[in-house]
Amino acid sequence: MIPSVVELEPAYVLESRPYKESSVIAKLLTLHFGIVSLLAKGIKSSNSATKSLLQTFCPVTVSWRGRSELKNLTAIEASPHKQGQSRSDLKGDHLYAGLYANELLVKLVPYGEQYGALFAFYNDLIGCFYDNKALAPCLRKFEWHLICELGYGLNMETDIDTGELIESDKRYCLAGVDGFVQTDIATPNAGLFKGEELLAIRDGNYACEAGVTAKKLFRYVIAHYLGGRPLKSRELYIRMREIKNAKSNQ
Repeated sequence: MIPSVVELEPAYVLESRPYKESSVIAKLLTLHFGIVSLLAKGIKSSNSATKSLLQTFCPVTVSWRGRSELKNLTAIEASPHKQGQSRSDLKGDHLYAGLYANELLVKLVPYGEQYGALFAFYNDLIGCFYDNKALAPCLRKFEWHLICELGYGLNMETDIDTGELIESDKRYCLAGVDGFVQTDIATPNAGLFKGEELLAIRDGNYACEAGVTAKKLFRYVIAHYLGGRPLKSRELYIRMREIKNAKSNQ
């Protein structure tokens, strides 16, 4: 349960939207309380310092009060958490990747539950974006940590039918979203996975084919837990690529 009074809580702004004439409702990922919704009253003037800090991806320190689920923001300050990052100006593919990560957090993380490690993983992800590191491995690492941290689990060690260790020279299919069983027959949705690739993913190695496999695997598992809810960030990215390709073909 989120306390009614909290001071100086480290957080990242995940999303914000206008509320009534002059206010904003923001969802934040906090260090000690998970996802929190805050109401910032009277900040929509162009010179509002609070408005400039309630931008997506901004690392901040916030204070709030309130007994309801929607808390009242009482103070906010810029607070770089790592590598001096205090900006919100991600661009290009890094912007869409960040929006994707934010949407996963908002839709999958239970409101008001502490996930301190997840906060650290998100902080690392944003740091990777600002350092212009290769995008795909950063996203796969974050997706894997998210799946594990939320307790969904995915057994990458053993065949969940026989208990035998996954072997690099065998093939496996995904059994539900819990783990793998050895087989040479592909399932309709997820298909077959090479043992060597599963072991590479388990060890956090997303190079070459293992990275492609991890993307396919994590997308399938995440879609299951989204329960049919679409990802607007993915739709936005697809539209952006279509527009970009159309312009390049002119």
